[in-house]
Amino acid sequence: MRGRLRKGLAYRLFFTRHICTHTLNTREAVPIKEGKQGESVREGKTSSQKGLPESWTRATFIVREDMLKRLKEYAYTDRRSIKGIVNEMLEWYIDGKESIER
Repeated sequence: MRGRLRKGLAYRLFFTRHICTHTLNTREAVPIKEGKQGESVREGKTSSQKGLPESWTRATFIVREDMLKRLKEYAYTDRRSIKGIVNEMLEWYIDGKESIER
């Protein structure tokens, strides 16, 4: 029984390494899919951009709990997404301000 387990485990390790190496070495051109509203959606850039329309990315921010609660309540009251409200707030706040490109 031990011989079979060892052979099985060795085979699985070899097979897993082979598949992972093969997958990493055979990167292909990433297709563009259609999004929910017909916009093009990119795949394969980075994990934070995967499945999003061009010029969009995911970001994580640390916020105060009371502000997050107010934001969620406002979004619910206005029947809008938090994403849409945050995007609008950022555009409003940054519009007209000077910034230095990094």
